Amino acid sequence: MLEVMINNPDYVYSKRILYADAVPLDQGGRHNLYWGESYDQRGRLWKAVGYPALAANKEGFQNLFFSVFINCQTGHYTVMDSVDAYVKNFDEAFPLKEEVFTIKGLLKRAR
Repeated sequence: MLEVMINNPDYVYSKRILYADAVPLDQGGRHNLYWGESYDQRGRLWKAVGYPALAANKEGFQNLFFSVFINCQTGHYTVMDSVDAYVKNFDEAFPLKEEVFTIKGLLKRAR
């Protein structure tokens, strides 16, 4: 756990707490920040971001993560895939093609 104190009263955050995988790479660790919390200038938890769950496939847990972004003061959150694949029913991964990142590709999938 890393605590970052920010001593600038004009900065949006007063401190941040970051949680990292502490297991060394050669012992199966991922060297990854998996959760972070940001506090407003009054010391209240404001925002949190992280990778709270793994997506599984037939081979077991893999490096398929989803991200969550939470505004703790409003209760709003956003969840997003963090891999370039569409995961169906947590057991099939379909790689995304470049066309999904175009307006035409997005409109095709929205219909």
